[in-house]
Amino acid sequence: MKKNNKKILIGIAGGSGSGKTLVAQTLLKDMGSDKVAFIQQDFYYKDRSHLPPEEREKVNFDHPDAVDILKSKLKVL
Repeated sequence: MKKNNKKILIGIAGGSGSGKTLVAQTLLKDMGSDKVAFIQQDFYYKDRSHLPPEEREKVNFDHPDAVDILKSKLKVL
C-alpha cells in the first residue's frame, strides 16, 4: 500500500478568548504529535518591553502588526 505523504496547513483564526488554542490542542491530541507541527502565534508577538505600561495597554494584539512571524521559521513546514 502506498503511503500518503501529503501535507496540509491548517490556520486557526479568531479573536482573543475564542477557543483557538483549545481547537489546536484537540487536533494535536486526536491526530498525534508525530503528525502535527504546532506553531503558536503567542510565541511571535513583537517585543514591546521597551514601551511604558500605558503604551503597551494600547496595543491591539489581535492585529497582524502585533506579531513578527519569521519567514525562516515557517519554511520548516
